[in-house]
Amino acid sequence: MSIIKTCNLSYVYSVDTPFEKQALNNVNLEIKDKSFVGIMGHTGSGKSTLIQHFNGLLEPTSGKVYIDGKDIWADKNNVYKYRFKVGVSFQYPEHQLFEETVFKDVAFGPRNMELSNEEIEKRVDWAISVVGLSSEFLERSPFELSGGQKRKVALAGVISMDPDVLVLDEPTAGLDPKSKNLLLENIKKYHQKRGNTVILISHNMDDVAQYCSDVILMHDAKVSSFGKVDDIFGNVETLLKIGLSPPTITQVFLLLNKQGYEVGNNIHTVEKAVEYFENKIIKK
Repeated sequence: MSIIKTCNLSYVYSVDTPFEKQALNNVNLEIKDKSFVGIMGHTGSGKSTLIQHFNGLLEPTSGKVYIDGKDIWADKNNVYKYRFKVGVSFQYPEHQLFEETVFKDVAFGPRNMELSNEEIEKRVDWAISVVGLSSEFLERSPFELSGGQKRKVALAGVISMDPDVLVLDEPTAGLDPKSKNLLLENIKKYHQKRGNTVILISHNMDDVAQYCSDVILMHDAKVSSFGKVDDIFGNVETLLKIGLSPPTITQVFLLLNKQGYEVGNNIHTVEKAVEYFENKIIKK
């Protein structure tokens, strides 16, 4: 069952002006419920514009967007409700912080859902733990935190609304490798425990290969390819055609093949590489 579906979705910025730009061009896709989907493509390919349609932040120039089988623009007065079902954390979420304390910032979404104070406190505590912060941060000002901590607080603010779909636009940008891996591992655990849909926009092929089950490739305002990780990353020619490189480990295995070593050609993560060589050793 699809949680998100677009039909002939198109969007044009600055219509009828000298700055008119086609950002999405007849996009048709279906994202399955409970999946972990990566969206990749160069700057200007339409990634960020696409996700802003998923919760009604942008209204299509033409075409339809369906959430759980319902046209979100069928009644414009109810579009805001879909922003609780589809939570979006933008590329620089720390710019969204505005409250006096971390607690108030993370609680802002649940409070607008008119939840009880008890439920709000539970959600704030839970969301903070998901992003890897302790409760001692709750009474601090978000503006006193480091860049990485601000990013985590802003993400917690989206998670606290417990959306059916969590959309993350470059959530690890600017984080050191250790913090990046910890955050992605926490998001993976959250996805598995919550059983919702997670959509990750990233320029990092290795991260998408590691955590996502499916990949959407965007190019020139269209969906270039959409499929399972192994299928998308296994088609190196398609990636190179739109200016993307395969994951680092895949490149290593491709080089080994070129050097005459007969090794697997559909390995995209370190874990799979280790498993491959362990199996080769055991068989020998």
